[in-house]
Amino acid sequence: MDTILTSIPPMKPSESHRPYFDRGNFDLEVINEDIFSEEEVLLLRRFGCWMEALANGMIQPETDAQQAFVQVCRGEREPETTYESLWQKLKGRREFEREQLVRRDEIAENHRRAIANSINLPDGWWSTSERE
Repeated sequence: MDTILTSIPPMKPSESHRPYFDRGNFDLEVINEDIFSEEEVLLLRRFGCWMEALANGMIQPETDAQQAFVQVCRGEREPETTYESLWQKLKGRREFEREQLVRRDEIAENHRRAIANSINLPDGWWSTSERE
């Protein structure tokens, strides 16, 4: 049975790409991986360090496919390949989770302020930095 990993042709990275290409065990940096299939997680874990290095400019693209990947990362074109689509999906998930954490923190802050106001406590009564 073919999977994403077995259907990708073998790649031989250059010396500048090799440290990122060979690293593997990429941390997706997301709380919930459920939106990714098992194969997508495997692909990201295997090639994510390399994809991230390309996306962040830590290594330069050396092929047309790599250049296209970088252009997608910059928002200059729409994703067409498995790598491009999957990286966009990961970026979208990371952004969604960051927004959720900010909202959660804002709700908690508003709740603390409401409690403080309802019992006439000064702003910042819950802050440990003001107690020191």
